[in-house]
Amino acid sequence: MAAPRAGVRLIFFAVSGDAKSADNSIELLIIPQYTWQYIDDPVALRQMQVQNQSDARYGMKPCPVQAPMSAADFLRQDFIAKHRTGKTVVSTDRFPELNGIVRSQLGLPGDGAAGGPSGMRQLDANDKLFKLIASTIQPEPVWQKSSNGMIAALYVRKQQELAKQSAAIAQFQLHVA
Repeated sequence: MAAPRAGVRLIFFAVSGDAKSADNSIELLIIPQYTWQYIDDPVALRQMQVQNQSDARYGMKPCPVQAPMSAADFLRQDFIAKHRTGKTVVSTDRFPELNGIVRSQLGLPGDGAAGGPSGMRQLDANDKLFKLIASTIQPEPVWQKSSNGMIAALYVRKQQELAKQSAAIAQFQLHVA
């Protein structure tokens, strides 16, 4: 399995949230998007790790290198263990309606997951509540403009550093020739 470096989208800002019923019997946890990369080739894998170290030097958040896994495994093995100690994953069912709402808000096409979820569904009675919560999440325009500007500035800085490196390599090659 190979994932091209250019396809990795770095996440600089994350949205998270926690909504609970008055009696704490129901909780909706909104976790930030998490992206990682992986490749089977050991040499290319090492190159990814080196690139991440380089990105970190320029103030860019590196894309972690991690073996592929399902979303359910990620929640159980990574997220809950690291960020929500003491919590237990009760179920990991698909929620295509919520996915559709979020994709629509982001201007993305539907994902074609019209089929019904398999397995048990413990949260059916709360679908409307979860849809309502998800539909109200929107970035403030001032914050979005500021964050987009910061991200653009980081990419410009990285490109300038890469251009310096390329110029130094070209100069060295001319000197050697």
